[in-house]
Amino acid sequence: MIYAATNESYYGQWKEGQKHGEGLYTYANKDIYSGEWQNGKKHGVGTYVCAATKTKFKGTWHENHLIDGQWIFPNGNYYVGRFRHNKPIGTGKWNLANGNTV
Repeated sequence: MIYAATNESYYGQWKEGQKHGEGLYTYANKDIYSGEWQNGKKHGVGTYVCAATKTKFKGTWHENHLIDGQWIFPNGNYYVGRFRHNKPIGTGKWNLANGNTV
């Protein structure tokens, strides 16, 4: 389904008029989310790719928020751990492209 008014598109499963199950959503700014949906929200395992920066958020989502997974940068650096409001929290680990771990 393509949303002409917003220039966004969704290809995937539906339940009672909402995104539900597996699906691929392309936002107007060309960001992409591919993964599981529940009641119209990102929920379950999925990957969000930011078109402008090429960064990725990959892991487990709960009601549109990444709660556990990876924040991957195009230069090879990445964070692994927990998230709150899509930002790293707690005792996660930064893995740098040069092999260092913080």
